[in-house]
Amino acid sequence: MSTNAGKGLSIHLPAVHVITKKITFSDDDAVVSMGWIAGNCAVVGSGVITKTAWDGDGADAVDIGFRNSVQGLTADPNAFTETALDLDAVGHVSGDVVSTANLFFTDPAEITCSPTSAGSAPAAGEAYVYVQIVNFDNSEDL
Repeated sequence: MSTNAGKGLSIHLPAVHVITKKITFSDDDAVVSMGWIAGNCAVVGSGVITKTAWDGDGADAVDIGFRNSVQGLTADPNAFTETALDLDAVGHVSGDVVSTANLFFTDPAEITCSPTSAGSAPAAGEAYVYVQIVNFDNSEDL
């Protein structure tokens, strides 16, 4: 598999595929690129697994979405999370794929996550964000 801005993730198996990205407290208030998905796919799930709880004095959370859509979709930093996913406790939190307008991608798009803290910046925290995708045969219309 290879990932780049021109082609997206190259996949040749009929399965649900997962893009993952490790984030840490130092990514607070940043838009982090998780990589590119290829065209002819649908996002079917998302979530975060927090390994070390973030220790900011407010709510620490992450949104998952996309930008740089080659097909021209408007960037949506929380397309795959109805509400930001909690980073304040160790464990798993599933996201919701809520925007049907941004569910199918006929061309590549860059997947992003955006961790934020409501209070002071955290000094510790580590998590793994993921997005699940299903690719379709290139000859099929989406």
